[in-house]
Amino acid sequence: MTSPLVVVCVDGGDERIVDRLLAAGRLPFLEQFSARGSRVEVGTVAAILEECMWGPLLAGVPPGDHALAHFLEFDAPSQGLRLRRESELEPFWMHLADRGRDCLAFDVPESHPHPESRADEVCGWSELSPPHRPLFTSSEVRRKVRLAGRPAKLADAAPRASPRHEQRLVAELVANEARRFQAIAPLLSGRPAACIGVHETHVVVHALGHHADVGFHWRAPAAPQPDLVERPYVALDRLLADVAAGVRGANVAVVFARGIRPANHAGPLLEGLLERAGLLVKSGGMRSGAGTAGGRVPLAERLRRFVPDRTRERLATALLPRSMQLRMASTAFRDAYDWSQTVMFPLKSWGAGLLRVNLMGRELFGTVAGEDRDDLLARVRLLIRETINADTGRPLAAEVHDSSEFPGRMAHRLPDLVITWAGDRPARRASHPQLGTWEAVVWPDRWTEHRGKATVLLAGPGVACSPRIRDAQPDGLAPTLLALCGIRPPSTMAGSAWRDVLSG
Repeated sequence: MTSPLVVVCVDGGDERIVDRLLAAGRLPFLEQFSARGSRVEVGTVAAILEECMWGPLLAGVPPGDHALAHFLEFDAPSQGLRLRRESELEPFWMHLADRGRDCLAFDVPESHPHPESRADEVCGWSELSPPHRPLFTSSEVRRKVRLAGRPAKLADAAPRASPRHEQRLVAELVANEARRFQAIAPLLSGRPAACIGVHETHVVVHALGHHADVGFHWRAPAAPQPDLVERPYVALDRLLADVAAGVRGANVAVVFARGIRPANHAGPLLEGLLERAGLLVKSGGMRSGAGTAGGRVPLAERLRRFVPDRTRERLATALLPRSMQLRMASTAFRDAYDWSQTVMFPLKSWGAGLLRVNLMGRELFGTVAGEDRDDLLARVRLLIRETINADTGRPLAAEVHDSSEFPGRMAHRLPDLVITWAGDRPARRASHPQLGTWEAVVWPDRWTEHRGKATVLLAGPGVACSPRIRDAQPDGLAPTLLALCGIRPPSTMAGSAWRDVLSG
């Protein structure tokens, strides 16, 4: 008989903070846990396509099988936007007996219930930027979870907060962690596998990451308080000890991923580059003939431009239903450009720059013939490489990725180009030798983003005590978890199990 499996997904978890706290003796459970198990370090796409990480990681497939660059995804049939969350991939528990029957999936990051999953699933419990109200696939699980009380709603960015607010936020995060594990505790017994999401550390990344003592941060205060970042980790260690005590004899994996990286976005400058190069025309702009697909900017759109973007966003978020917010965002995007004269356009993104060709036969208002796509992409790559940060004189972009670098069955949904940035902070002005200098308003509340590295700590009767394993393939996690459950990975999984982790 195989041992039960518990997987804890620490979203926003940064192994550098874990290592520092381990060295200081402040994580006693993880210290003894690590000593009797294995540590595996993997690279992920989180720093490039942050929403393409958790789903593929837990399903054992390449990022192109998910192909979500931003949760507000471009919708070609409407030339607008649509909300897409992960519910198509089959996470590892669906390959256990009867499609995961009796398994538990509790608030797993970036993963929403698959229609064929037989697991007991709880989605959106943390209410961190939720696409819907908390969802329970089992009424019995709902009843037990609600006994723990509701968590405080979490915001994933509040960097301009006062010191008092930051202290209060940390207290809320620690209390939420305790409530999370209080809700989970009565659900674990007798299950073949459980996958648990921890989201409080995600909030730490965006709201408190500038306090972390893990390297340079352009927005670090004069007197950083790393303890603000560390306290949720210390609380998590105590709670992990309680979970392990409640499932004795289980194989346990703790995954720390999407940690702390200083924001260095320059995406808002892409629109200006394309406009100056004659590849994009904004509706209602100075160019002759500008307008929407119908040739005219609606009155409501002209009036809304008198209200600052941030004010509109705050009002919409506070007052309007999510569905109406989405419709407004989609309409605003579609009406922003004169599609009849636009051949390439930027997409929504927090970190990497995302560009899409206005391709005939693919986009509703496509203007670029298929045979011209490659030449256009080559031209835009050159434009990007020639563009510098006007304030530093250094290149604006670090790398320009083609969508073909992320193969998979859904890769056609990805942007045509994905750009990572070279600076150590957000860029406000750009310059091109032929196109001049321009500026853009950067997102004022995005001081910290996610890094790509992930670290997995494993221990239990099926786990070997092995040296640190570096540079492992991320698509090996899901096959390893299945191997710990005595299941051969299906052919749909791209990777193979990390053999050095498995005992016997």
